[in-house]
Amino acid sequence: MGRARYLMVLGLVLGALLAPTPFFVEGAQAAQRRPESDGFERELIIHDELMYQPGWMDEQQIQAFLDRWGAKCKPKPGGPPCLKDVLLDTEPIGKQTMTNRNPQYGPVEEVTVCEAMKGGKQEPAARLIARMSKACNVSPQFLLVTIQKESSLIQQPPRSYDSALGYGCPDGKPCDSTKAGLFKQLYSAAKQIRRYRHISWTYHAGDTRHFEGKRTYTNDAGITVAEYADKCSESVTFANQATASLYQYTPHVTSDAWLYKDKECSKHGDYSFWELHKRYFMRPNLDTNVFSDVQFSDAFSTDIWWMRDNQLTSGWNDGTYRRLEPVQRDAVVAFLYRLHKKSGKTPRPAHSKPLRFADVPAGSQFREEINWASRMGLVNGWDDGTFRPQSPVERGALTAILKRYCGKYSDTCKGAALIQKPADAFFVDVSSGSQFYQEIKWAKQRGLITGWPDGSFRPVNSVNRDAMAAIIHRLSVGP
Repeated sequence: MGRARYLMVLGLVLGALLAPTPFFVEGAQAAQRRPESDGFERELIIHDELMYQPGWMDEQQIQAFLDRWGAKCKPKPGGPPCLKDVLLDTEPIGKQTMTNRNPQYGPVEEVTVCEAMKGGKQEPAARLIARMSKACNVSPQFLLVTIQKESSLIQQPPRSYDSALGYGCPDGKPCDSTKAGLFKQLYSAAKQIRRYRHISWTYHAGDTRHFEGKRTYTNDAGITVAEYADKCSESVTFANQATASLYQYTPHVTSDAWLYKDKECSKHGDYSFWELHKRYFMRPNLDTNVFSDVQFSDAFSTDIWWMRDNQLTSGWNDGTYRRLEPVQRDAVVAFLYRLHKKSGKTPRPAHSKPLRFADVPAGSQFREEINWASRMGLVNGWDDGTFRPQSPVERGALTAILKRYCGKYSDTCKGAALIQKPADAFFVDVSSGSQFYQEIKWAKQRGLITGWPDGSFRPVNSVNRDAMAAIIHRLSVGP
């Protein structure tokens, strides 16, 4: 071997020996990232539009959310009621202003943080959340997720509401007693998340901050030790103001070490907020430009984006979702076919072979999906042997399809497993003799469908594509 070649080979060997060890090696294999954390970005936890929009949910929608996710909540003996059942007397609060010191939000001048709020008698928590969201111009989703992140009170019975949103509760110190109670906690959190935008010394979009994290381990003496460690620490450059404000509210960071399953590091509020928002509503840092005709202000927009994020819909080739068009029979089957792919169940088919429909020949769009649905007994055709794939789906018929589907694939129907409404809460235009009465009753009791303000259900009306997204979301996601 020539000297030059010898030196080259020696250099390669030494380079391999001296190369840095790959991040988080366990034995001979590098650790894999937690699959449930896919999409988490500590620099962009939530879009500004999702944080600072008060109109996402009204009182009725918030109450439906609390009923659904708190369906299993039972008060502790002698304890306060669950959040879904809370009633409070409230005092009026005047308009809250401050001087803006952040040039990103205008000149040095007085700005409104929260508008004045009237007092009330026996107000449910849903009404308080809706009113505070509107007064302080923050999303009700932020308040709901923060309640669960800080105290788990969306789903669990409370001992008290004194620290419901963790406001005025610094780590390792007692909570501020002047901020105790559900009303003060909600208002203080809503006001503070707005104030952060206008304070000069707080975190702002574009800032970079380093957060030190602790590793927790058991030493040789069997004593649990917590100490600061580089592997549990991270620097974060905030992509927007909403993310910066969340870190100001809860100044801890989830490290790459935890994301790659290092048990000595812990997850923190940044990841918990993202995880809960994803579970309850949608991934809060999702690219929302996937459909050109779906905007933040549109009804059911978060449900449509959730469907897209979970590969249950792709929309049209022109980049639209066409949310206000009636959903067709073949599209409903396609949505459920994609959802059933996530199931671990292999139920017995209703028919040994799929039904043959005269208007679903070979090569038809969604033919595989329609064959699957007919074989499983989810859909039937008409007496003339047709399926009518492009016909709109009526509201009553949809409940029947959903009930049959959940009877086969219950593990993808977690949201339909909760009975939330009493059996006598029903629609004025649906009686015991109505077609699909039992199916409509089933869907209403589980919070999958709602009616109109006049108490009607309108079972023969068509279901629009945006409402279909909301129903599939409610159906499949639950505690």
